[in-house]
Parts: sequence; structure tokens; C-alpha cells
Amino acid sequence: MAKMSPQQGFFPWLDLPPDTMRAREHFWTLFRRIAFFYGFEPMRTSPFDDPRRFSALLKGDVFQGREALRAVLPNREVFIRIGGYFSLLRAYGTHHMSEWSQPVKLYQEGERFWHEGENDEGRIENGYEANLLIIGEETSIAEAQAIQVVWYALEDAGVDRESVGLSIQPLGCGHCF
Repeated sequence: MAKMSPQQGFFPWLDLPPDTMRAREHFWTLFRRIAFFYGFEPMRTSPFDDPRRFSALLKGDVFQGREALRAVLPNREVFIRIGGYFSLLRAYGTHHMSEWSQPVKLYQEGERFWHEGENDEGRIENGYEANLLIIGEETSIAEAQAIQVVWYALEDAGVDRESVGLSIQPLGCGHCF
């Protein structure tokens, strides 16, 4: 059996050193505070999902060429989270949130994982994302609130306005993805 040196790791590019973690945690603390101010409630979803729920999205290339990671368990196959936004939508239905007072405003933060590259030659990548979901509000107020949460969190974190790009992807908009 080959010995592994202390410098090696299975996926060392996924490691985050303490200085990076401190900066990220500072931003997420600001983000949570501002999201809560605008009435968003925190939601945690499973990092695993049923691949059948995402088959149409994968065919439509919603994930921009990124391939979902699959895990094979003893009795089924699952996807490892490729995007938390879709998990929030699934949770909305699973937990019967349509019966709640509307609009429902949720936020979620967490890691996502995907495979990039051809066949087995690519590499596993990850990112940390925040998702804001507003269902039951059909005015531009919803988009404005989502923009304000992100904008104020970035501004409070000291991010230069000129370096920020913002993408809003409303469902039902055929050219937004």
C-alpha cells in the first residue's frame, strides 16, 4: 500500500484555510442578518436528492454543463447537491408550504458539488452558495428584496461595487437561464 505524504489529500483544492473561513463567516453573518431583516426564514435541505426529480433539468442544461455527482447507496442512487435552489423548491412541495401564509420567503446557504470535465478525466469542484426563494409574491417587490439582501451584505462586507455582478433568475422566464 502506498504511503500518503502529509501534503497530499484526496481533494486538497476543496480545503479552506482559517483566513478564508473567517472572511466567509463574516460575509455569511452579514447575509443572515440582512435576510432576516427582510423576512426570509432559514431552511436547511438534504445534500442528497432523488435523481429522477432532476432529470428534466439535466436535459435542459440548467446546470451549465456541470455534471451532478451521484452516490450509489445499497438500495438506491442519489445526487449530491449541485444547487440548493432546486432543493428549496422540492422542500416547498414536500413540506406543503403552499398551505402556509403567502408569500413564503426562505434562504439557504451551503456547499454544492459537481464534476467538471470529460468522463473520469475531470475533477470534482465545489462552491458555497446562498439561495433566496420567494414564492407567492407576483410583483417586482420580491426581486427588489432579493437584490437588497445581496447588495447590502456585499456592501457591509466591503466588496467594491464595481466588482459585483448580479444575476436574478425568475422561474418561468425562458431566456433567464
